Amino acid sequence: MTGKILRFLLVGLVNTLIGIGMTLLLYHGFQTGYWMATAIGNGCGIVVSYLLNRRFTFSATTSLKTDGLRFLLVVLVSYLVAYRLSLYVIDFFLPSFGGTGAILVGMILYTVLNFIGQNYWVFKKPS
Repeated sequence: MTGKILRFLLVGLVNTLIGIGMTLLLYHGFQTGYWMATAIGNGCGIVVSYLLNRRFTFSATTSLKTDGLRFLLVVLVSYLVAYRLSLYVIDFFLPSFGGTGAILVGMILYTVLNFIGQNYWVFKKPS
């Protein structure tokens, strides 16, 4: 399990760098505008995350159609739950940390929820 978690974190680093790189290239290099650059950059990061996690982290043999839809659902739910919960946690326990604290807590919660969802539902090995 430790190896799987480390591979998951490595994939997260790679897809984040690709997403940020693409966003900045489009925004500054091609002047595509904020929304277009962030949508395409984040979309690239999500695709890289899916492909690398499917093959490298979880060695999945499940259906691309099924696990692709599940992957997107896990990413969306993890994002919404993690970042909403992080706002409550920061507001209640550490209000002086504000939005920055909520973002950092949200990143941690998102990573944990995303790993759980991918490991136990998206790329679950058949019994």
